[in-house]
This record gives sequence, C-alpha cells and structure tokens, in this order.
Amino acid sequence: MDETRARYQEIAKTLARQIKSGDFAPGAPFLYQWELMRNYSIDSSTAALVCMELKKQGLIRHWNGRAYVVNLHAKARDAAPIVAAIIEKIQSGAIGPHQRVPSLTTVQKEYSTTIWTARRAINALIESGWAYRIPYRGTFSVPEHLWPAKSTYGISPGKPDLSDCHGIADLENRLAAHLGFPEANERRS
Repeated sequence: MDETRARYQEIAKTLARQIKSGDFAPGAPFLYQWELMRNYSIDSSTAALVCMELKKQGLIRHWNGRAYVVNLHAKARDAAPIVAAIIEKIQSGAIGPHQRVPSLTTVQKEYSTTIWTARRAINALIESGWAYRIPYRGTFSVPEHLWPAKSTYGISPGKPDLSDCHGIADLENRLAAHLGFPEANERRS
C-alpha cells in the first residue's frame, strides 16, 4: 500500500508541475485514466488516485460528468503585484480620490491574468483600505487623507455599508470610521 501511495503522489506531483507551468492549457481536456495507466505503467486504482489528488488540489475538475479538464484557476497568478501596481497609481495621483479603480475586465486584460486573480486583486484593495465599493456603482479610490498608511488604528473588520451615502462628506466620514480614524466617530455624532 505504501508503494502505491508513493507512486501516485510522485505522478501527481509531476503532473501538477506540468499543469502549473502551462503544459496543459486551462480548460483543455486532461489525460483519461487509461492514458495515465499506459503512460505511467500503473493500474486503474492508482490512476484514479492520481486524478483524485489533482482534483483535491484544484488543478483539474470534472467536465460533463465524464472527463477531466484542467481547471481555469490552475494558472492564476498571485494578486499581490497587481495590487501593488494599482496602489502605486493611487499614490502617484494617476487614479485620483473617489475615481474608479480599474474594473475586473480591465485588470484582467492589462495584467494578462484570469478573472479570478483580478477579483482577488480588487477585493484585496478594498480589504486593505485603498479602495471602496459602492454596490451597483463600482470600486473607487480612497482620498489621500484616508489612506491606510495614515491610519494608526487599521481597518475595522467587515465591510462598510456605503449604499445609502448622501454626498462626499458622508462617504468620507464612513470610510474614515471604517479605517479607524478616531475623529471620524466624533464627526458622525
């Protein structure tokens, strides 16, 4: 049993490296179990274990209930460089206060990434306090006096409710309270 386990883990690691390096395109059909059996000289139960391991790692998924395809998330990039680039644009003034940050599709095209990585990047901007989202309106940059680097208290847990803001002053007060500026609570009272 230990020999079978070591063998399927070794094959799964090899195939995982190939998927992550782009040898298998996202959305492309993955090897059938009989192809795994032939290519790696393994039995059907070991081939099934390889597929289960890759599926558990999120690298392949069932398609049409019969075959496996390479998961689109498999080649997703890290969102951190994208977040850093957008923060740089906010700090340099290329994206002014209360201006829209790039949309999901713009981030996806501009940084050649998947929609999931773009979504993670935009959500990271919001969670870190560099942007805010108004439902059904978009995602906007935070003005300089509310930047997270200027707040000694940090961001409050959860998301601020900005859906019923009445003007920029009300919006900035809610953002300031969310970011932990103590004078914001005094202004709201």
